[in-house]
Amino acid sequence: MTDDSKKTKADSDWREKLYTPERYAKYASGEIKLRDLHAISGPEMIYIAEMGYNLFQQGRYKDAKVIYDGLIALDPEIWYFHAALGAIQLEAKEAGLTDEEFSLDAALASLNRSLELNPQDIASCVNRAEVYLYQAKIIEAVNDLKAAVEMDPDGTNEQGIRARRLAQEMLNTIEQETAATD
Repeated sequence: MTDDSKKTKADSDWREKLYTPERYAKYASGEIKLRDLHAISGPEMIYIAEMGYNLFQQGRYKDAKVIYDGLIALDPEIWYFHAALGAIQLEAKEAGLTDEEFSLDAALASLNRSLELNPQDIASCVNRAEVYLYQAKIIEAVNDLKAAVEMDPDGTNEQGIRARRLAQEMLNTIEQETAATD
């Protein structure tokens, strides 16, 4: 037997064991997630998320979005993936991308899901406040900024500091608007 035929046999063996009708049935019934069906490990998911984050940092928003959309498809219950997708959508919108996939509504949906899964995620809270500000939903923005500040009472968390800065900017804008109308 040649090395190539051994490799082909080994490749088909794991596929036959992994993709059984029973496993497909478990996936279809919701007993296992897509990541379990494909036997993708936690460390592999983290590695993929890091690739997506690096793309985001490079301003490659569309590529980063593809990564996080895929991660969410693999395991929709991981809050961080929704948080990252919401941040990507918000940042891409701020960078001027006008695609519907980078709308404020899309960012809001991702951030809402992140906060449903992890109400203590301060970054999602501040990002959602920023979305609300863009949408002129001042009360909602104030509520999220207040919650973020309460999550960081010492003012040492980067996102808590950002929440305080956004709140101060809101206050300054209100004071300027008030002074201009007097």
